[in-house]
Amino acid sequence: MLDAYWSFWNWTKLLGLPATLRRRLDVAEIELRKQKEAFKEFSEQQAESVPVWRQMVLRYEADKTQKNPYVAEIKGKTEAQVRLELQQREEEQEKQGRAQLRVHDVGPINLGSARRKLNRDQQTLRTLQATFTPDALAKLNALALPETTIAEDVPLLLPSALATSWTTSADPDHGVPPARAELLSMEREIRCAQMGYALTYLRNHLHIRKRLRLDKELHVRHQAANTRAATVYARNESQISFFADLYQIAWFAVLQIEGGDESKVGFLRLRREDIRYMDDPEVFSKKNEKARERDERLARRREQIRMEEGWSEDENEMRVDGQEDADEPDEFFTRPSNTNVMSWIWRGMQAGGNEAAMAEAVRIDWCKAWARERRWGEEVEMLEEETRRVPVSHQDCVAVWEQRARRVPGGDISEGEAEGMVAYAMKQAAMHRKLAARAQIIATEPRLARGRRRVRVVAAPALLMENRNGEEVEEEEEEEEEDSELEELESRGDLDSDDDSW
Repeated sequence: MLDAYWSFWNWTKLLGLPATLRRRLDVAEIELRKQKEAFKEFSEQQAESVPVWRQMVLRYEADKTQKNPYVAEIKGKTEAQVRLELQQREEEQEKQGRAQLRVHDVGPINLGSARRKLNRDQQTLRTLQATFTPDALAKLNALALPETTIAEDVPLLLPSALATSWTTSADPDHGVPPARAELLSMEREIRCAQMGYALTYLRNHLHIRKRLRLDKELHVRHQAANTRAATVYARNESQISFFADLYQIAWFAVLQIEGGDESKVGFLRLRREDIRYMDDPEVFSKKNEKARERDERLARRREQIRMEEGWSEDENEMRVDGQEDADEPDEFFTRPSNTNVMSWIWRGMQAGGNEAAMAEAVRIDWCKAWARERRWGEEVEMLEEETRRVPVSHQDCVAVWEQRARRVPGGDISEGEAEGMVAYAMKQAAMHRKLAARAQIIATEPRLARGRRRVRVVAAPALLMENRNGEEVEEEEEEEEEDSELEELESRGDLDSDDDSW
């Protein structure tokens, strides 16, 4: 039964293969044309640097030990380097016989795949948590999540999420147990590497945003070009949001590990107003500014009362009046340029790093644009070759079935059986011949616009054609009789003035 189903599915796939390849080829050709236009325009703007960047890409593709032109230079350890160091540390501890966390070998957990693989990876994570952090499973059961909760919304409950409960329940004299402390230390190292990685690529995409904004203001005109520029700008903005979220998630995880002390995190908290270019003005919120000024006035007043009357902060608690309504719409403003302060995310960069970082960001963007153009070019070449092979494969099947028909042993079997075998072979050959012709037509017929149906020409029945031919003959005879009558009237000279011929 399964063989029958699989044969049917393969046959339906074979029948729909020409249309599928044609649809994919049309999409690939459109995308290739779009990528070529964008890459050509990009290369013309960076004509001086393009030969150097091209050589960098070719050298890296030939030798992977060369500098990777597709990634930004990250100072400090990357996440991959931290993972490798942790793995080497575990192996060294195991050799010394003092490995605390290695209970059984577990493969890598990748949570970025499809839904079913994500569920399997979460089950693997729950198995590890049952061994190392059973508190996570107890906390997960206490949440009482409904069964309809999708895998993306299920909390992972990593060690950072349990750091507070571990610290409060630990022995004051001995602190957190060594196994749990090592788990927290491992996650902290990985989270710090994530923050450095995210911060580097956040700066990179802010450089790209600056370039896109300037290019749009100076060179982009008319609706089509503005639409393309807005699409590219929106795609870059989504990348900025992604790396900002990655940084914030890692920062809050380290904050939980450090018990809520921001001074021990080692990185500053990333706020919305910090995500800006070097020379971009800082955007302020009127609500936040009013709250800050109110808090400063309250602090000064509290300090004055404490010095004059000797009050302590515990004895008297001053109330804050005039708080803003949370539902009231907020307004944003910028200050004059002579009061601007560069965002902290650009600190620690070398002098003159502005131009170098901008060149690096543009280089990465150009390398990716060239890779996209080549990828779509390869896609078009592969689809064209696959489209060419479909009718050739059917013609090969035609030759195979015709050869089988010629090899039918006429003298060894009955005449009826031999005729049946030959008829079946010729039927299969005719079918594949028809499929080859159909595949050729689908591959070469003009492309229609969306929503349009192709007109199929069908041969009319023979009886209808005979009737049509008979009607045409009668019409021709009637026209000949009318012409002969007009000639007779004209020859006699008695043509009436009201005749229809005039």
